[in-house]
Amino acid sequence: MRLPIFLRAYEGEGHLETLIIAPIKADGQSLNLLVDTGCSEFFVIERGFLTRTRSSNACEQSIFGCYECASGHCETDAGEVRYGDGGHARYVQHRGTLELGGQVVPDCEFGLLVDYTPVSHTPHASLGLGSYPYEANTPIMKQLTDRGLVRRNDFSIYFKPDSKQEGVEEGELILGGEDPSKYRGHTLNARLTASPVNGWIVELEGLGVDGRLLPQSAFRLHVDSGTSRFWLPHDIFTTVLRTLEASATATSGRSIKFKEIRKNQFALPKCSDRTSLPPLDLYFLRQFNRREFSDKLDHEDWPIVIPPELYVHHFPKQKRCILMLIGNSEGSHAIGVSLLRNYYLYFQKGHRRIQFTRVAQSNDSAKLGKDEGAHGERDEEKAASENSGWWRNARFLALSGRVVIEDTAGDDSPHTASCRTTIWDDGQDSVSHCHSPIFNTSCIIHVITILFVVVKYCVDDPKLPIRLFYLFIRGAGHSLR
Repeated sequence: MRLPIFLRAYEGEGHLETLIIAPIKADGQSLNLLVDTGCSEFFVIERGFLTRTRSSNACEQSIFGCYECASGHCETDAGEVRYGDGGHARYVQHRGTLELGGQVVPDCEFGLLVDYTPVSHTPHASLGLGSYPYEANTPIMKQLTDRGLVRRNDFSIYFKPDSKQEGVEEGELILGGEDPSKYRGHTLNARLTASPVNGWIVELEGLGVDGRLLPQSAFRLHVDSGTSRFWLPHDIFTTVLRTLEASATATSGRSIKFKEIRKNQFALPKCSDRTSLPPLDLYFLRQFNRREFSDKLDHEDWPIVIPPELYVHHFPKQKRCILMLIGNSEGSHAIGVSLLRNYYLYFQKGHRRIQFTRVAQSNDSAKLGKDEGAHGERDEEKAASENSGWWRNARFLALSGRVVIEDTAGDDSPHTASCRTTIWDDGQDSVSHCHSPIFNTSCIIHVITILFVVVKYCVDDPKLPIRLFYLFIRGAGHSLR
């Protein structure tokens, strides 16, 4: 199930934000929802509440629109949600027909927002995709999976390259799976934190500025599409701010200092100064063994890179370029998905991880479409069965809890592929990702090499040879077709 999404700037009531919006219909009424991986609630704004507490034309001014309850009997069981910025939303339960991505879903449960405090905060409608225990409001993903409309409680988010028109960027929210034609290259798997912690929370091993890893910059991080900011621990934020200023000053040859325009909100002196800022590098903890990971901090495949064009946003009405980083001395820390829109994000609840892969450029997508055919929504099981040639130019990466067979073909190879097969030792499915299925005579040499390496791991995992042999036969069968 595919929903179009849009990134829109919001300037009003003292707030400067970039919002990820998904258009839907509820009982035939066109509405916009905030795509929010930070909460699991699904609700729309009730017209009577907004016009009563804000203004008579508040619905027309709202980017989210309003739902008008025709039956007059909308007030039922209530629920509430509290946000990290102090906002508090109260909603009542309702049922109606939804239209999501052109697909009609009758008798769906959703909430109607009937109270939102403080009044200074702008009420919003929520498409909650958070991984939390179920509250009064049944999450939309559970409703869709229970009805068999999507196969898995997974989803992916990406933005189309070069789609920016009049300040609006377009993308897609794919409920139930992924579209491999939309990404390209190596995949980074960020494991979710261990239970009982809930939510799309990962471990950040370190934060780098201008290629330098900041000291003591490891912390837990929510990957939250409901915020447009990078919420950092206050001491780390202060260090990042000073490092950015020093780097920009050295690059430009003149002093550049951020200006605090209101509490915890900083702007550049001039928007042209953005070109002097360095990128931010995020190193996610792929395994829970820090000693093993820290040796690879300088590996080019590891960091998620955020360029200054994404972490400094231009707001035309304010005529300012705002730093989308903020210090947070209390509460949790989070990064907005809008800051990561150079990447394809695949949220996998079953495997308890988030996958990051570079978004394919337009010409890459066209080539993948030609090589692989049409790609629809595909979960990992289907992707694994369709990919082939996984052993080609492979090497083993011995990682805690799994064995990874990874393609190492050079970028200048005429048959370059991005291939990785993961065999989990905790009973999870094996996963294989390849583009460009190629079979050549050198495979025999690589297979022999791999078999020698496998013997080393068979002592710890007697079932490993069976799983590898199964993958080899399946991959060989596909390559010879």
